[in-house]
Amino acid sequence: MIRSTVVLALGLAVPPAPVAAQIDTSTPEGQVSQVLRELRIALASDDIEGALKHYWNDPRLTVVDPDDAFKIHGHGEWRQYLEDQRAMQKTLLWRTRHRKVHTRGDNAYVTFYVTRHVQRGNTVFKKQERGSYVLKKMEGRWLIVAQHISALPPILRFQQTK
Repeated sequence: MIRSTVVLALGLAVPPAPVAAQIDTSTPEGQVSQVLRELRIALASDDIEGALKHYWNDPRLTVVDPDDAFKIHGHGEWRQYLEDQRAMQKTLLWRTRHRKVHTRGDNAYVTFYVTRHVQRGNTVFKKQERGSYVLKKMEGRWLIVAQHISALPPILRFQQTK
């Protein structure tokens, strides 16, 4: 009898699972934030189709990553890049922070920092990056028309000298 009481007491002491924050989509900023949340989830799970639905399906789509030395033009080329990456590596973590959303009419600009952990073979790489998205509201949907992601510069450490 005592044992079951202890188990019950321990079971009650466990905090409930966190509830995902709801995004207020009644404003343009909230709608853009929802698109980016869905994109982050898709990218974190290597869901290419889920990610691509948030990009402009047009040859003028532009994706730039100066660290990996590429500039991609078009939805088809971006799809191929994501498929190639999925074959070479697995995303273990995709966490954005300090995201700022700016909207004006049917246009939006977003800046953010991202921490990614990716696995290639048996090696896991941690990437600290900064980026931006440019979105346009077309046919009632916010779509990414341009993207830039690049590595954060290394932190400089200064040593005191006498």
